[in-house]
Amino acid sequence: MRMDYFGGMGQEEKSIVFSLTKRIKENDEKAFQDLFNLFWEPMFKIAMGILQDEDIAKDTLQEVWVDFWQRRMKISNSNIKAYLKQAIRYKAFNELRNRPLNDVQAAFIENLENNYQTDDLLILEETQNNISAAMENLPKRSREIFLMSREENLSNTEIANQLHISKRTVETHISIALKSFRMKLSSFLW
Repeated sequence: MRMDYFGGMGQEEKSIVFSLTKRIKENDEKAFQDLFNLFWEPMFKIAMGILQDEDIAKDTLQEVWVDFWQRRMKISNSNIKAYLKQAIRYKAFNELRNRPLNDVQAAFIENLENNYQTDDLLILEETQNNISAAMENLPKRSREIFLMSREENLSNTEIANQLHISKRTVETHISIALKSFRMKLSSFLW
């Protein structure tokens, strides 16, 4: 199986990634290698898009994978694709921050600056921080189920089957999450 981008995955791919992630948490190095092979190319494309330097992109990608393996037991994110995508972006932008820019990188950043107003970026950052804080304040099970529903696009029945709980329990947890978001974000949004 091969993925060309970090876009949506079909049900089969989601199942495979879920299984690999579970095996990785059980110290299965073969599962880690399989996940690496599955996501290396799209992650490399993200790193190259940001860093504009093949060697630095490969080094940065290697750091993300080493960090993932070292932290595998602590990672509670059920959407590993999103976790890895965010991790590579974070590391790549940190790499940009810590190195002098080459001409291509400087042009890329200048283009970004020209396309976004500072106020828009601040509002976006504040919104993302508020959403992250609201997500962190959810009960663990509600957060897990909400992420499976919204980020992995799983149906309530699929979530129930994966977690071995009733569909009604899934609906209750999603309802709890949405109510919590409304309460925590209502003052910010209005």
